[in-house]
Amino acid sequence: MWWWRGESLEALLEAKSEQEIFDRVARFAGQIGFEYCAYGIQVPVPVSRPGVTMLNNYSPKWQADYVARNYVQVDPTVQHALKSNLPVIWSNDLFASTPEFWEEARKHGLHHGWAQSARDANGAVGLLTFARSAEALSSTELDQHQPAMVWLTHGVHAAMSRLLVPRLAPETRSSLTAREKEVLRWTAEGKTANEVAQILTVSERTVIFHINNVVQKLGASNKTHAAVKAMALGLLSCPPPVTVSCSSCSCTGRCRKMGTPSCASHHSGESMQAVPVRVPHHVPTLRAKRNEEALCSGTSGSRPGSSRRSPPCPRCSS
Repeated sequence: MWWWRGESLEALLEAKSEQEIFDRVARFAGQIGFEYCAYGIQVPVPVSRPGVTMLNNYSPKWQADYVARNYVQVDPTVQHALKSNLPVIWSNDLFASTPEFWEEARKHGLHHGWAQSARDANGAVGLLTFARSAEALSSTELDQHQPAMVWLTHGVHAAMSRLLVPRLAPETRSSLTAREKEVLRWTAEGKTANEVAQILTVSERTVIFHINNVVQKLGASNKTHAAVKAMALGLLSCPPPVTVSCSSCSCTGRCRKMGTPSCASHHSGESMQAVPVRVPHHVPTLRAKRNEEALCSGTSGSRPGSSRRSPPCPRCSS
């Protein structure tokens, strides 16, 4: 069937509107025995009132009631989607805490259903739902169709996100430089501009310059607001920094150049272990750090071309 073909995903991603995507999903829902389908997406900003968009083919009366009574705040399938990526099958137990909502939904022909959530790099959460008025979902039916339903959930969310996220959260269009991200990550850790400057070995004025640029790009009111927005939208995501540690000395993170131990000459043959970088409470000045590296590499006090070597780093000596 069409949803397993690679070109089907391309067709979803090339769609010009969210309605075009939804119409494809509705046709698929009908082919596997569901009268209704719905897709909703929530972006993480503004934090106090996240942006939400919903598309469905429910009855106009149920659509109006759902919005007017703000059912999105109590809908158990939505609450599940915000906490889990596992599919959920509608049941009396699922709706036990919201009997009024469940009763109203059933009045509009929504008796049996299946829902699955998906997430993207910008923190947007999507929820795809298939529902019908008769016949509970059987295990045979799930075995036959659920793989395609899960696949479609992620394909639809990718396609919908491409169109809707930039509209609901324009900040995602912002392109932060590597240095701006670095400054904002440390800001998110609670560091002051002065502390960030010491960590990155730049001037405080440079740090403030980058912070001001980020605040402007993200439409934030201050650096804290900018850090929260960037974190929520996944703009600061990156692999954790890693350095190399000697297995028998305490020079971790202090005698390093380009991620390789500069004391490797007197640790030849020893096993090395990758560990996360830990920034010390006291951040040494750039000059002090260079002196330490020179001392550890045994070149402190040597002139270019000189064969004289300084004693090994005392921390690395066994």
